Amino acid sequence: MVSEATLFVGNVEQNISAPELEALLVELFSQCGTVVAVRIPNDGGKTKGFAFVEMGSTEQSTYATLALNGIRLFGRFIRVAWAADDEKDFQLRLENLPFSYTEIDLYEAFSRKITGIRGLSVRRHASGRSEGKATLWLNSKESTNAAKAFFVERPVYLEAQHVKVVS
Repeated sequence: MVSEATLFVGNVEQNISAPELEALLVELFSQCGTVVAVRIPNDGGKTKGFAFVEMGSTEQSTYATLALNGIRLFGRFIRVAWAADDEKDFQLRLENLPFSYTEIDLYEAFSRKITGIRGLSVRRHASGRSEGKATLWLNSKESTNAAKAFFVERPVYLEAQHVKVVS
């Protein structure tokens, strides 16, 4: 079972030892709140390119997804998202977003109208440029259904682009 405050951290450097990566992730994520635990799957001491970071609260985890997703670490753009747990992982995939929008921009655009947002993750090319797609995580089935209804009941535009929900 994954804690509600656990985050998946992907695309991390593999040529670093697990203890070094753990220290780096603790230092990085501590800027967003209390780090409860870091789990780094490895194969004979070599990391697999991803990790899990458990924060002190879901609010701190939300802040970490907004602040740290897409930053460059050892020349690679890391992905910070909610760890998958079928019972907790309520999400919508959005497309046709302005390429200039970050997670913070999207949170500011949607948080006044959609309740229960746990986090956002903009999909990026290897260069770090947005693909115009994002995942919106919500805290319950009810919040997910309400968010879907929000996008269906009225067209949502950001910078004259019609935002589309694909799941």
